[in-house]
Amino acid sequence: MPKLCRSILAAVSLAGCVHAQGVPAGYTLVELRPLGGGTESFVSSINDRGEIVGRTEFGTGPVATRWDLAGSASLITFLGGGSATDAVSINNEGSMLVECGSCVLGFGVRLTDGTLLALPPVPPMPGSGIERVAPSLTSSGSVGGVFTAVNDTSGNLEAFAVQWELDSGPQITVADVRLIASPLDLGSRTDGVLASNGVQYFGGSSGGGSAEVSRLDVRTDVLTDIAPLGIDFAEIIGANSANQFVSVEALGRALAAVFYSAGDPPEQIIPINCDDFPDPNDCFAKNDAPLLPAALNENGLVVGSSIVLADLGDGFPIDVGNSAFVWSSAEKTVDLADKLIDPSADGWSLVDPSVAESGPSSINTLGMIVGNGINPMGQPAAYVLIPRPPCAADVNRNGEVAPNDFNAWILAFNNGCD
Repeated sequence: MPKLCRSILAAVSLAGCVHAQGVPAGYTLVELRPLGGGTESFVSSINDRGEIVGRTEFGTGPVATRWDLAGSASLITFLGGGSATDAVSINNEGSMLVECGSCVLGFGVRLTDGTLLALPPVPPMPGSGIERVAPSLTSSGSVGGVFTAVNDTSGNLEAFAVQWELDSGPQITVADVRLIASPLDLGSRTDGVLASNGVQYFGGSSGGGSAEVSRLDVRTDVLTDIAPLGIDFAEIIGANSANQFVSVEALGRALAAVFYSAGDPPEQIIPINCDDFPDPNDCFAKNDAPLLPAALNENGLVVGSSIVLADLGDGFPIDVGNSAFVWSSAEKTVDLADKLIDPSADGWSLVDPSVAESGPSSINTLGMIVGNGINPMGQPAAYVLIPRPPCAADVNRNGEVAPNDFNAWILAFNNGCD
């Protein structure tokens, strides 16, 4: 019996194995191939059941696609036929936020039974503004966004927070519209990222050092400015139900990723290898965008792409490439490439610097990460990173240790288990 098989069989007998809340000890990489006939795959989101969504590129255009943890792809369809061009987000019940060519706003919610519910326009101002739907979908089916409209009296642009909710029937309704900025030229509001508890976060841009980040709690109808002044731009990347969020902030050309947690001071997320320098501030001397976060999970883990820095000993770092990172407040910025323990990951690059949708794009509560990079054949490719130890007994990787894990081990053994 191969050594790895013996170790897995022994691990299956262990009881009480739980997923660590910090950065896992290692990951297994599984490639997410495009649908048959497709040229390329892009992944956007993964839920806690390990269901992955994104799109496949064809010569005729993109098609929304779903993958499982084994890398098998399937078409996302609606009742009555048809398909979406992209699946932006998936919640833990399996409902999806999809791009929809026939929908008024271009977005709809696909329910688990295949029903498509279009997001209705914002009353009473249909056609007078532009809705920006954020890539966030809560477990209850709520969607967050921003509506920008021209005030007919003043002529100024005004920004409104919008939430759409899934009601019985089922149907999607406009649940809440709230003025959050007027006029926009004094500090615009963007993003509308919606946390799973229904709290909505907005970045802003001013160009004059007066941009703010706002938090709208529709449960109490309280709008709060929570970011410090003195920045020109802030974009919210992700938020969770623990009142944590991540933003990319700029003062002039300098960009910084910042992690916020209620009750704690803000913490800057520094690039890979930055903590190897005697003065971490040296890392930002020659780099306008050293680190770009992409997602935040419920446990406070952040993923994204980062330059990799090398110290020549003169206090000025050099850029030696790009890689994917995972960050926690306890362990700081970790190079994901150093955590790949499965031989199938050999030759992979987790980031494609030539593509905007590159690097990790989503992370679920179990720490599974999906992203877009370059496979060993030099082709753009999507992937899922599945945490391995300390839960090696979870052979089928569904987040728990159960008898089905033994069956999964038997199947792996019969297929070589090497």
